[in-house]
Amino acid sequence: MSSNRRLFLSLAALLVALSACTSLDVTAQAGYAQMSLSGEVGYFEPVNSSTGGATGAVNPPPLEDVDSGLGIGDSYGAPYLRAEVDCGVPVLTVSSFAYKASGSGTIQDQFGGITADGTPVSSDFEVFDVKTTYVFEIPIGPVSIGPGIGIDYLDMKLRVRDNTLADQTANLSVPAPFGVVRGEVDLKWFHFVGELGYMSADIGDLEARIVDVEALLMVRPVRWAHLFAGYRSLVLDAKGSLDGSDFVNADVTLSGFMFGGGFEF
Repeated sequence: MSSNRRLFLSLAALLVALSACTSLDVTAQAGYAQMSLSGEVGYFEPVNSSTGGATGAVNPPPLEDVDSGLGIGDSYGAPYLRAEVDCGVPVLTVSSFAYKASGSGTIQDQFGGITADGTPVSSDFEVFDVKTTYVFEIPIGPVSIGPGIGIDYLDMKLRVRDNTLADQTANLSVPAPFGVVRGEVDLKWFHFVGELGYMSADIGDLEARIVDVEALLMVRPVRWAHLFAGYRSLVLDAKGSLDGSDFVNADVTLSGFMFGGGFEF
């Protein structure tokens, strides 16, 4: 089953569950996130895309630091969107961000078809993430705890070029289902919500572990509107084949702070 079909079926299941709601409280938010990438990533492509020749198998590929090796460890801005539908006990939340980073570094080992040690490279990295969670809240006064399920759809693209313009591109697009625990504190002027998601599974030929943390503190100057500040951390540990030939080895964290505003209906 393709990744897009798995994503569609998973979202459809959540929407069917949502249809059982008898009353709705809707929150819509938009803001700005300042995020940075850290960790290490390795990539091996059996055939050099520029020459058509074999590069020599390296399995798993050696790791490069994303900051010094690939030059994409600086902090960059990213748009952030979030929507929540509260049915009383079940709560559906969707949040998304789009992140881009570019920079220059020096690889210390082979990266795809770029094989020379100490080669200067230019890199571009893009991430589009959509996280959907469906939890069942257990209220205890102003505090609630909610276990549930979620889907983290990740679309990642890394492009690395050396001074000969040899181009190495690694793409990862996968819907990752995970278990989630949500905590919430709702007071008159303040509202805190945090979600912790975890997944460890084999997705095709890829072994992946994802830890997703999202936390928001909202301040309500009026009942129907608020300002928020928050934190998002997405940890990806993945090793394996992307398409039956290319091999990726990554242990990276994308994290940062966000702020913005929202409305409640």
